[in-house]
Amino acid sequence: MRHPFQATADGISSRDVMVNDASHGCISQGGSFCKGGFIMYLAGVDYINSLMKQETFTAKMVFNGSGAIIFPVRQEHRDYKADCISYEDNYGGNALAAVLDRGKIEVHYHKKFSDELVSHIMRTLVSQPDLEFMKTWDVFYQGRKLAL
Repeated sequence: MRHPFQATADGISSRDVMVNDASHGCISQGGSFCKGGFIMYLAGVDYINSLMKQETFTAKMVFNGSGAIIFPVRQEHRDYKADCISYEDNYGGNALAAVLDRGKIEVHYHKKFSDELVSHIMRTLVSQPDLEFMKTWDVFYQGRKLAL
């Protein structure tokens, strides 16, 4: 599996953050427990922060309960992977694909993820200090607006 942050020129960086929710419902999808919580992998935070300086933008994201990878829109979802985060075409892999626009996250359908699970994962992601600016964004899954 290609690690997306070693051989690319997109300026994407990554970090692990502690989630203080040891009961996180997505641990089975690859998250790691540690004392006091759960480690969530976040990549592309610097990239999305640079885009936030623009009036409009579009980016992509792959994510699951283990974390998220945010990257340029000109790239394919299936090409960005990390340990425990892998989106594959035709509902393969263990991660969801999304398109990010200022104020909106459009999550592509994946047969392994219910509305409730997507909402839970998104609540966890936007509760991270690095992504809290997304708390006010609308999130859509299968064309429906999710309540976070």
